[in-house]
Amino acid sequence: PAARPARIPRDPVRLLSDLTLRAKLLGAFAVVLVLLAATGLFATDRLAVINATAARIGTEHVAAIEAASRLSSAGQRFRLVTFEHVIAPDSALLAAADADVVTTRAEVDSLRRAYAPLVDSDAERRAIARFDAAWPVVLTLWDSTRTPSWEHRDSLTAQLMVRSRAPFVVARDAIDSLVGYNRAQGALAAAGAARDYRTARAVLLAAIVLGVALGLVVALRVAAMIATPVRRMADVARRLAAGDLEQEVVVDARDEVGELADALRTVIAAERLAAGDSSVVVAPRSAADTLGRSMETLRTTLGRLEHATGEMARRAEAGDLAYRGESEAFTGAYRTLLAQMNATMDAVQAPIAEASTVLAALAARDLTARMAGRYAGGFAE
Repeated sequence: PAARPARIPRDPVRLLSDLTLRAKLLGAFAVVLVLLAATGLFATDRLAVINATAARIGTEHVAAIEAASRLSSAGQRFRLVTFEHVIAPDSALLAAADADVVTTRAEVDSLRRAYAPLVDSDAERRAIARFDAAWPVVLTLWDSTRTPSWEHRDSLTAQLMVRSRAPFVVARDAIDSLVGYNRAQGALAAAGAARDYRTARAVLLAAIVLGVALGLVVALRVAAMIATPVRRMADVARRLAAGDLEQEVVVDARDEVGELADALRTVIAAERLAAGDSSVVVAPRSAADTLGRSMETLRTTLGRLEHATGEMARRAEAGDLAYRGESEAFTGAYRTLLAQMNATMDAVQAPIAEASTVLAALAARDLTARMAGRYAGGFAE
């Protein structure tokens, strides 16, 4: 192809012009895929955090609230059935109340043991410690006042109500504090999950907007890298078709568009060479570039022919009509052309030389001198 214009330093983004169209399109697609993959990974990570928080709320706080609430209800029922026991009006109700006390007491002990694995904070340990300190006091007071005798019922009831109230309140408040603590922690965890969700949603929306913007930028950039030089070459081709050979393909690319520009430069160079412009420089692309080498040979031959004819004209202007071009240095039509020009100079020189001889004889008073050659046209006159 014809020689390319000098390359100027380019910014890193312009380096994309050296990639093939396939590489440009694949690169743009890869950028979008990477952005989508990063967005998906971030979304997956945030969802995993939210799911872990929800699972922790369900397995820890909700379970702890449920277990503490059941323990509190069992403690309240124990308090109630103990009163039913001491105020039972007959032996049948007393036996029934006594069975309820035993059952409820066992239930409280079972629920207390069931809550133990759920304790995972110092606040819960302190509350459980308060419960464990107060509840045995309640049971001890009950065991000390419990009697199957009907004697002193009123005094026993008063003693149970007054003496067991304080430790029972401590045990009840400890369980209530467990419920309150787990509700508060569950609310905090839920708020954290909601905050993570809002953050993830904002980041995802931002990533989507950024992805769309980046995709548009990459698409527009790639489109410009393809469309702009193609439009320039189309304009050059239109001017070339109109006969304007003074065209320059200003396309600096190394992709398929650059190859098309090289081909167009070659066409322009060939047209200018055909029009006689031997200043066109054509550089063969490789050893197998026969057309490029032929055009370079043509340019060189035209330059040599131009030099030979120019030298012949300059010598003729200086009065040296004997100078001839070396037609043997050329081949084909170029040799024929230069040989014909030499013949033309011979045809011009012969009558002029003979006329000079005759004029010299006349100047020497030899009136017998005559032109012996047979000439036509202006030479005959």
